[in-house]
Amino acid sequence: MAAVLRRLRRSNQPRFTQLENALNAVIPQVSEILVQQVGSFLSIRLVHNKKEGKAPTFDLGLESDGTIRALALLTALYNNRRANLLAIEEPELAIHPGAARVIAEVIKEAALTSQVMITTHDPDLLDWFEPKDIRVVNMVDGETKVGQISAGVIDQIRRELTSPGELLKLGILSSSGQQAIDFTAA
Repeated sequence: MAAVLRRLRRSNQPRFTQLENALNAVIPQVSEILVQQVGSFLSIRLVHNKKEGKAPTFDLGLESDGTIRALALLTALYNNRRANLLAIEEPELAIHPGAARVIAEVIKEAALTSQVMITTHDPDLLDWFEPKDIRVVNMVDGETKVGQISAGVIDQIRRELTSPGELLKLGILSSSGQQAIDFTAA
């Protein structure tokens, strides 16, 4: 991660500034990312907001799991040398629920240049995506089925009668609610 951050910073790309801004939106007390050479190793340090004229700086190893995970997730999404497919398991883990919108927006931005696939059980994160972009995975008679949300349910979402997150909470987007899914469309 440190090598990617250093490359992004050295290349003077707006992507690094966008990454820092996204990290600040997720973790408001962090204002800057530093990558420093320590012997033959690279060290990541995060600068926190100034208090009483001082800007405390902490080694990444001293930060919370959520901060580390958020930085790793954003680094992967802003890396301009991504693979054709970026798969992320539960991007919301250890990240404040209020950051779901920021994470979703960065994922959607990354999806403009690469295929991005995420898995989630988080109704709040799910609500930030279009129903046409959501696939439902269920186990049916010992077999994994992947399908789109049915046209009727998408219509209900568009008319704001429900949301993908509400459907997930109600079990309609799970194996108990197979009637809401058109498995032939995937």
